[in-house]
Amino acid sequence: MSLVRLVDVHRYYGDRHLFGPVTVSVEAGDRIGFIGPNGSGKTSLLRLIAGIDQPSGGRVYAAQRATLGYMAQEPQFEPGATAYAYVMEALAHITRLREEMRELEAAMSREDDPGALRILLDRYAEATEAFERAGGYEADAQVRGTLYGLGLGEDRFHRPFETLSGGEQARAALARLLVAQPDILILDEPTNHLDLQAIEWLEEACRSYKGALIVVSHDRYFLDAITNRIWELDGHGGFYTYRGNYTAAVAQREAERERRLKEYEAQQEEIARLEAYVRRYKAGSRATMAKSRERRLQRMERIERLPADPTPMRLRLREGMRGSRVVVQLDGVGHRYGETTVLRDVNLVVERGERIGILGPNGSGKSTLLSIIAGRLKPAEGAAYLGRDIEVGFYSQQTEVFNPGNTVIDELLEAKHMTVPEARSYLARFLFEGDDVFKSVSILSGGERRRLMLAKLLLSPVNLLCLDEPTNHLDIPSREALEEALSEYGGTLLFVTHDRYFLTRLADRLIAFEPGGRIRVFDGDYERYRQAVAEEAAAERAAEKKPGRARPDEAKVRPGQGSVRRRLGEVEARIEGLEEEKASLEQLLADTALYTDGERAREVLRRHREVEEELAEAYETWNELVAALSEGE
Repeated sequence: MSLVRLVDVHRYYGDRHLFGPVTVSVEAGDRIGFIGPNGSGKTSLLRLIAGIDQPSGGRVYAAQRATLGYMAQEPQFEPGATAYAYVMEALAHITRLREEMRELEAAMSREDDPGALRILLDRYAEATEAFERAGGYEADAQVRGTLYGLGLGEDRFHRPFETLSGGEQARAALARLLVAQPDILILDEPTNHLDLQAIEWLEEACRSYKGALIVVSHDRYFLDAITNRIWELDGHGGFYTYRGNYTAAVAQREAERERRLKEYEAQQEEIARLEAYVRRYKAGSRATMAKSRERRLQRMERIERLPADPTPMRLRLREGMRGSRVVVQLDGVGHRYGETTVLRDVNLVVERGERIGILGPNGSGKSTLLSIIAGRLKPAEGAAYLGRDIEVGFYSQQTEVFNPGNTVIDELLEAKHMTVPEARSYLARFLFEGDDVFKSVSILSGGERRRLMLAKLLLSPVNLLCLDEPTNHLDIPSREALEEALSEYGGTLLFVTHDRYFLTRLADRLIAFEPGGRIRVFDGDYERYRQAVAEEAAAERAAEKKPGRARPDEAKVRPGQGSVRRRLGEVEARIEGLEEEKASLEQLLADTALYTDGERAREVLRRHREVEEELAEAYETWNELVAALSEGE
């Protein structure tokens, strides 16, 4: 049975037809990636599925008992609520069962009548069984593990939700949905605020998700990793479905487009042949045959001309003069913000023509390093040098470089002397066409702002490009256009990105951030880097299993990691012991003979409660140690 079914659904935005007709269903086990150009209506269709909006035409059917979770743009929360409490609200049924158990425990501790105590104990046994069946004993570890996985550390757990950044709030909202485990989980660009480590954690969570999943994303690597179906809106109202992941869908789309194009061309040739025959013989001796062909033309079901693919950005990067061989040199560079050190003793030489990707967790210092390299920020320690005749193009995550009173074309005309027709022609390459050039920059979407920043950046020739998250807010066609332009660029390129597809295609050298503000330089592309990191981790695990033998890379181990591992082993042993004791106590509680001795029953119950509390503390300690270990690796 389908969880959701759409039948002949249309959606209009004012007079504009966004999409339709859409007839499609969501089945249990579906992992659906939803793609299409910005503005094609993806979010609008998701809102119809979620029941937030109604279709302009057609029907949306949902299974009666199916639960649905939709990641809203702005999470709703109680003022003063912490991130941990906000996520735990997804497990309200477990919280209610826990409260019921505590109330029953208090009542049993006061009850002396054996008959009444037996009734309370029966109710308690039912509540305990329901609590365990619902995963109550794992709830705290589940919430903490999900928040950790999405990049929210312990220091953020108990801060008021409203004091978190927008990105942190989005991660907490995503954690809440994942913990809730609805039958249908709808995520609209969930990777936007995540670093690489968190994206990879989310991939694993999506792969193991028990319900159906619908994900809007422009992250092609992510889509390839998690999906088994693809939906596409083409920007002209058309809706298409494909089997398999993103790469499979692209191949199917191209094959289908080629097939439909051949059918259309063949039919057009047939129409032209029949029309020519009718014109030639309509009034002659073959008029009857001409009439027959005319009727055939009238009855023919015409194949529609394929709509053109949405126009991608048309980028061409202008290279500056050749410049010196050494483009950038950093000597002992360090930087901090307040008490937080983000760069420590960084030494780096970048040579002409290199293409370097910069990796690291959110907040690790990637943007700071790029700003220092580009000469936009003076380091607190050490020195940064630009080579001779190096012209820098810098693309920042910040967009306040725009004058809010300007239009799109004003921004361009202020940046470079050119005529209005020249400016309009140039802006069209970045998809600002017609009246779009007169839009106020204050109302531009995130994607439009990014395109305008690129347009301004590429006005002048440069031989060093420093790009900070250049793919943010860009749809897949725009990302591909940018990749194509950068792959043909002959200058030096440094960029920060969490888009692994982009990274894999463009980088031949990587700078990876390590704890404490240090960097590691890796010669090779992203796939080789991942392989090397995996091999190092495997070698370390193998070495740890051989007592008395030194680990192969002992010099690289962070101080204190050994003690953390020992402590982790101790905590895991304690958890195992407590779990065994808990199981034994629950066997006693299930034995009716226990309740003939009220005092003994209360003692077993008291110890069971203590073991639960000790287990919760042990799991919390385990999570902290695992987090500390991962930060040190």
